[in-house]
Amino acid sequence: EVLRNHADQSFTNACKYLVDNFLEMYGLETCCGMLAVAVAVRVDVYGVFYALILGILMLAQGVSMALRHRSIVVPHPLQCVLYVCWWSYVLVHGVLLGAQYVFLLGVPRG
Repeated sequence: EVLRNHADQSFTNACKYLVDNFLEMYGLETCCGMLAVAVAVRVDVYGVFYALILGILMLAQGVSMALRHRSIVVPHPLQCVLYVCWWSYVLVHGVLLGAQYVFLLGVPRG
């Protein structure tokens, strides 16, 4: 495992550090980017739902970044907001995927 202070020593250590910690550092941004791609590809009602969820996630992330920039230390409520928004996204995404399957292919037989 490469720690942050080891990442500054060489390029290979920096790459190892980024590979090990990429989702921890940029997971929310990556998921928001992939959600934006899903909205751009889908031009239907489901795309609108995905766009609304993306807006809520970006708003929650923007509020947390703004307060962190002003040195207001309130880590727990903001992380709770992102946590609730994230699980709401997972729940809605799961329901929409199931609904899309049923609407397109029908209920599985047997």
